[in-house]
Amino acid sequence: MVTYPALPFDVIHHICSTVYHMNHKAFCSLSLVDQRIRTACIPFLFEEIIFDRQWGEDGIPWDGVPDAIEDILKQRAILNAVRSLHFQPWVHKFEESPIPTAFFKLLFSLPNLRHLAILLQSPYQDQFRRELGLIDEDTIQSGKKLLPTVQSVRIASAAWMFISDCSPNLVALDVTNASTTNWPPHQDPDLDIAKLGKIHPELEELYCDLPGTEPNVREIADHLPRIQGLGLWGRGYREPNGILDHLHAFTRLKNLKSLSVPGASGLGMGFYPPRCGNAYRQDPGLRDKAAKQGRDTMEKFMRGIETRIISEKGSTLREVVVGSISWGGQEIWEKGEDGKLRRNKAIERSGRTRKVIKVTKL
Repeated sequence: MVTYPALPFDVIHHICSTVYHMNHKAFCSLSLVDQRIRTACIPFLFEEIIFDRQWGEDGIPWDGVPDAIEDILKQRAILNAVRSLHFQPWVHKFEESPIPTAFFKLLFSLPNLRHLAILLQSPYQDQFRRELGLIDEDTIQSGKKLLPTVQSVRIASAAWMFISDCSPNLVALDVTNASTTNWPPHQDPDLDIAKLGKIHPELEELYCDLPGTEPNVREIADHLPRIQGLGLWGRGYREPNGILDHLHAFTRLKNLKSLSVPGASGLGMGFYPPRCGNAYRQDPGLRDKAAKQGRDTMEKFMRGIETRIISEKGSTLREVVVGSISWGGQEIWEKGEDGKLRRNKAIERSGRTRKVIKVTKL
């Protein structure tokens, strides 16, 4: 009979992995058993570091943060385990609350970092530029610090593009104008697709708030020819056909496999359900009517994709993801062997990081 002390480390690691995927609380308790199990749990406990404001907090308390980071910097096993870093503080008085320099020490001490999310207010851009070695608007400088292992970047707006410019091996970029505070948004520069293509010609995924109009799609196809995953959540289509008038442009994307768009009300196809809850309470039948109109709009959109994109010779499109990435969930329409798109899966995302946490078969 094999006793616990005789168990090889890879078996303990497998046990920790199984518990981690079954019950998070049980896993945290398991990690406290002894040193061997704690060591086996580190890759799961510290795979992702999230630094954000929680409900009930007035703002990010920097007190104690530098000391905590210094402790982490002494733990090589933890630094090696981190694959994702999500940084979204909520700071009221940024002029009095610069980001601790310890954070940047941590950022440059993660040898296996793959995903980086920096969601900050615009006043912090200057500090970030200085820490990255960028002293002016020109990001092509020999003195800048690089993040060579980072493959996926999420930023709050196009004004933060300099972070992606410091990631030479970038394959996925999310610029979806995240809300970093509850204050009125500031004006941001438009996303420069031509410049993005020049710096990252190998980019495979792009998610942004541009609408899927012909000029935008054509520019993406010309400058980012390797795009496989594309999310266009912007509005501004002309009625009554909306996005349908621009579907032919998507055939220029020769490697596109997954297309993400807003829900039915964001496609410019004439469906605009009431936003006020009182409207539904005053008219009990309105909810069902709006739901049917939404389904009909989405069916019309999918038939348009089948006719104008999928039916084209050489089309690589496999799925269409619809709905908001921030709230309300998303649905996946997958292409069948007959070339028809069918609603097959529902996606649930983390409210903090937007990462997929659950996919349900419909």
